[in-house]
Amino acid sequence: MLLFFGQIVLATIYYNFYRVSALSYLGWTLMAVAIVVVGLSWYAVRRQSLTEDREWLENTVLVDTGIYEVIRHPVYFSFIIYVVSLILISQHWLSIIFGVSIVGYLYWAMALEEWANVDKFGEEYVDYIGRVPRLNIVAGLGRYFRKRKGQQY
Repeated sequence: MLLFFGQIVLATIYYNFYRVSALSYLGWTLMAVAIVVVGLSWYAVRRQSLTEDREWLENTVLVDTGIYEVIRHPVYFSFIIYVVSLILISQHWLSIIFGVSIVGYLYWAMALEEWANVDKFGEEYVDYIGRVPRLNIVAGLGRYFRKRKGQQY
C-alpha cells in the first residue's frame, strides 16, 4: 500500500501540465480503461450475485458472465493497468521501481486467490480456469467473440 501511495504521489509531483508527452496521453488512456474494467467487474458481480447484503467481492456464487467471461481477474487487471498508467504519467525512475514491485505483488495475490477459489468453488472453478485466461485480455476477447459468433449461427 505504501508503494502504491508513493507512486500516486510521484505521478502527481512529476506530471508536467505544460509539456505533455505521448506516454502521458497513453497513461491517461490506460487509467480510463482501468476505471471502465472495474465498473464492468462491479456490474457483472452485482448482476450475477444472489446475495445483495454481501460486499462487492464476497460472493457465494462463481461469477462467470460479463467481463469475467473475458478474463478471470478483472479487478487485479485494472489495478495493474492503473499502476502502469501512473508509471507512464509520472515517467520517473522511482515510479518504475514502485510499479514493478506492486505488479509483482498483485500477480502473487492473484495466484493466492485462485488457490482459495479452487478450495471454495471446487471443480466448477477448475473448469473456469480452463475456459477463461487469467490476465490475457486479447486471448480472452478472441475466445469471447468466437463463442458469441458460434452461438448466433
